[in-house]
Amino acid sequence: MQFRLRRKEFCNPHPLTIYTGTWNVNGKKPKGEKDISSWIGAEHNADIYAFGFQEIVDLNASNMLMDHNASAPWEERIQKLLDYQRKNEWVKISTVHLVGLSLSVFVRKSLL
Repeated sequence: MQFRLRRKEFCNPHPLTIYTGTWNVNGKKPKGEKDISSWIGAEHNADIYAFGFQEIVDLNASNMLMDHNASAPWEERIQKLLDYQRKNEWVKISTVHLVGLSLSVFVRKSLL
């Protein structure tokens, strides 16, 4: 209760917009800019982007046991598109993997 009463002393609210999207990539690598540019289209002008990918790798026994960097080509493509389309510098703050799933989060550098 005390925190709520003194919230203005500790908090500086700043509205943010967050775009989230998920895509089943079926174990494929990005082929060209058109494959995801419409997915991250210019109409989605957010402060934070969170992208989920399913089936980032084929689901077999060896892929279940190993740590993969299969999302790297997708992350690089997203990074280039964000920088080009938004005319801002973007930073990937995290990527997490769970077998065939991947989640990458990008934020405007000015918000860091």
